[in-house]
Amino acid sequence: MKILIGALVLVGAGYIAVKITAGPDHQQFDAYLQAGQTCFDTHNFACALDNAGLALKQDRNEPRALSLLQRAQAAQERQQQKLEAEQKQQQLKIQADEAARQDNAQREQAALDRQRQEAADRQIREQQLQQASRAVNASLQQAQNALNAGEYQSAIAVAKVVLGMDSNNARARSIIRQAEQQLKEALNRTRIE
Repeated sequence: MKILIGALVLVGAGYIAVKITAGPDHQQFDAYLQAGQTCFDTHNFACALDNAGLALKQDRNEPRALSLLQRAQAAQERQQQKLEAEQKQQQLKIQADEAARQDNAQREQAALDRQRQEAADRQIREQQLQQASRAVNASLQQAQNALNAGEYQSAIAVAKVVLGMDSNNARARSIIRQAEQQLKEALNRTRIE
């Protein structure tokens, strides 16, 4: 009987020793698991993974710790994919904004270039008109001088050059009429004489 009681005492002591040594480990496991779950609930998946890993060091096969690890890994991957998608969307928006800005700048530059070209063309036309007007006036003066000098053929020729530049020039037509009239009169006088 003493042997039986001794054996029971030994078994009981061993059981108590196992319980005492297992107690703190199980409490630590629960603490890691609880901390990991709290991190998971607050979307701090790196923290959840760390705590699930620490819990699994205590008990490699514990299903709750394995589940937390798998859920945290999946959630972290989804979070990373979402972050990458948001960054890509932001980058696309930045690129679209930049493309729109460049397009607007190009359109504004094209409009400015067009305005400058139109202004330059207007200025050239005005200069050409002024030069043509001066040339017409100079030719008209030359035709008038020839008419006044009795050089009727020369007056007619110069006045016709003016009509080539300005077909509606009334002064050139008048000089031609006067020169032709005076030329006829001069021819008639020479016949009479």
